[in-house]
Amino acid sequence: MKQSIFISVNSGIGEILAKHRLDSGYKVIGTYRNTNTFAAQKEERMETYPLDIDSQEDVQDFAKFLGSHNTYWDELIICTGIITPIEEFERCDFGEWSRSFQTNFTSQCMVIRNLLHLRSKSRPMVVVFSAGGGKVTTGFSSYNIAKIALIKAMEYFDHELSDCRFCAVGPGWVDTKIHQNTLDKASESSTIYKETSRRIKENDFGSYEQMTRFFDWLANQKKDVIGGRNISIQYDDWHKAGFQDLLKEQRLGGKLRRSLNSSMNDISQAIGYNE
Repeated sequence: MKQSIFISVNSGIGEILAKHRLDSGYKVIGTYRNTNTFAAQKEERMETYPLDIDSQEDVQDFAKFLGSHNTYWDELIICTGIITPIEEFERCDFGEWSRSFQTNFTSQCMVIRNLLHLRSKSRPMVVVFSAGGGKVTTGFSSYNIAKIALIKAMEYFDHELSDCRFCAVGPGWVDTKIHQNTLDKASESSTIYKETSRRIKENDFGSYEQMTRFFDWLANQKKDVIGGRNISIQYDDWHKAGFQDLLKEQRLGGKLRRSLNSSMNDISQAIGYNE
């Protein structure tokens, strides 16, 4: 029986995917931080564990718990994400900005580092959730910078560990509770507030069925297809013929690189100028 571990299973995406894995015959362990918000959602078939991913002691204790039960994971899926503070960098509370970055990046790397020795020997996979692919949205600097850092981290970790697949997944717009934070914190005149309000009003979100199909597809892909890449559920053609071949041929596809690098290195060649 395959084993999936969901960090922050009580997030909207975590709950959807964990239930799908249970229905598919996986054994699932899910962690949660807030007991009050998780109690009503608890799935009887799933083993749960309280975890504050910002606490090194908590993370180490969780690793010991898994080790003591001889739990070796096939999938480690980290669904943690907080979007606050929603404010321009110059005006924000830097303490809140820093704590958000820690939760959205550093703490997730800490979880991965502490659980790597418990990976299975059968093509294990680590998945984190990215955002924007580099798009700049005013007021979301801590969240987006951390998520972009996760994309690069997946490339590094995938390069260093030949027996494990690492992938950063862009979920797109999914109907989860995180959007309420935008409505609560963002300026009503901002583009992101208006777009979030529109999507909620029109129910313009990607489907849960699309997300579960994507994760079934992802689990079956080889390292040379998904390893170290950032793949979008809603915008990439992962479901179409030829997508795997494209990524196998394009080693840098879905990875962070500096645009116009060769041209900036040799401007004379780029503009066809000769002195």
